[in-house]
Amino acid sequence: MPLTNQNADPWGYEREGYVEPMRVAYAPAPAALPVTQRNMGLLNALESISSVVAGSGSIWTAYAWVHHSNEVARMGLLPPGPLETCLFGVLVWLLVKWCRASDRLRN
Repeated sequence: MPLTNQNADPWGYEREGYVEPMRVAYAPAPAALPVTQRNMGLLNALESISSVVAGSGSIWTAYAWVHHSNEVARMGLLPPGPLETCLFGVLVWLLVKWCRASDRLRN
């Protein structure tokens, strides 16, 4: 049913709800700088080596746990070496991941 003069809205589009919101202009994202292949190769190599060190440390820990179970059962400690090796591998791996992420954030 079309609006007649009697049913017409006297305020029209002047009401606050009818005003279209202003569009926000966003700045374009900066283009990422290319990362050199030399740095990526070094990071990939360190990541692989640290994964192997962490894996071998965990295998060595399992071996020490099995062969020194009497000391562990008596609340003794594992022989020094296996846990430290595993921890060193994990820490280097996390450091490489952090370097890779910070390099992406910086660029």
